[in-house]
Amino acid sequence: MNLRVLYTLSEHSKSGLRYGLFATAAMLMAYQIYSVHLHEDSRHVWQYQFSTKHIILFSLSLMLVPVNWFLESLKWRLLMQPFIKIYPGEAFRTVLAGLALGIVTPSRIGEYAGRILLTPMLKSREVISSTFASSLAQNITHITVGILLAFVSLNELLSHLFISPFFFFIGMCLQCAVMMALYFYFSKATYFLGNLNIPDKLKRLFLKTSDIYPEDFRLLLKIWLISALRYSVYFIQYLLILSFLEIDVKSWEVVSHLAGIFLIQTLIPLPAFLSIPARGEVAVLVWQNVGIHAVHALTATYTIWLINLVIPAIAGLLILIKSMKTLSKNEKNIVYQNHPFS
Repeated sequence: MNLRVLYTLSEHSKSGLRYGLFATAAMLMAYQIYSVHLHEDSRHVWQYQFSTKHIILFSLSLMLVPVNWFLESLKWRLLMQPFIKIYPGEAFRTVLAGLALGIVTPSRIGEYAGRILLTPMLKSREVISSTFASSLAQNITHITVGILLAFVSLNELLSHLFISPFFFFIGMCLQCAVMMALYFYFSKATYFLGNLNIPDKLKRLFLKTSDIYPEDFRLLLKIWLISALRYSVYFIQYLLILSFLEIDVKSWEVVSHLAGIFLIQTLIPLPAFLSIPARGEVAVLVWQNVGIHAVHALTATYTIWLINLVIPAIAGLLILIKSMKTLSKNEKNIVYQNHPFS
């Protein structure tokens, strides 16, 4: 009887921690949504635009949200394929669950925990490896396109922020080269480090990492191409939102400035819910170069954040809660049915 009570209390404690974590994430998201609505001018812009014929542009951008996250789930499923069979629906739910925790953590590292929670625990290392490779491919895409499209258009802006825009872009090119080498040859690099004269713990860590990181060059190239496609979807969504706000998006300057915004935002190592003010300031700073008013810049930033991150994250939070209920029931059944003293 005492053992049963102890196991039950242990399960209650774990459930409390889980729901505490989810409640914290939900409150942080709710607070950020509320703080966005505090911007009166942006709210007026929303209300006016929703009353016009341009609502179809917003609807098209909203319809691309599941496409965006389906592509992310496709990348992760392909990377996990050598280790475990995951169906498309499962991968999609797992990615949304990861987003729910990622949105409240620096550099969205909570995505790792969220995806682990909905994957067999024996495959945790593989989940981390696959998520890392998927994230790295996406960041490389943002930086590469940003460097190619934004150098000329952001030269004047960067001259106010850095001593030399040229050295800034040189640094970005070097960082991109290192990330690409890491992306394609991470397994070989960790295997090499694991065979050096280093402490045994580090040696084992590097060798284990080398075993689970994908070595298939064609697979990694495919993941990178899907990342580029996902970038294009996100790009189109933002352009649709700008058109919805009656901003002319036909000029080359708008396209290159948008690539610059994505580049700078990629470099912001803040939790998504804290980086919104920073993202808004970046948008205002960049868009003012092409004469876009600060209110429209902020409205576009908040809108794309709400539809692309907050709405999917809320869905992910519900998925996590439902999954944790199932997990708690299973663990409780194991305690009562399989424990030798029951």
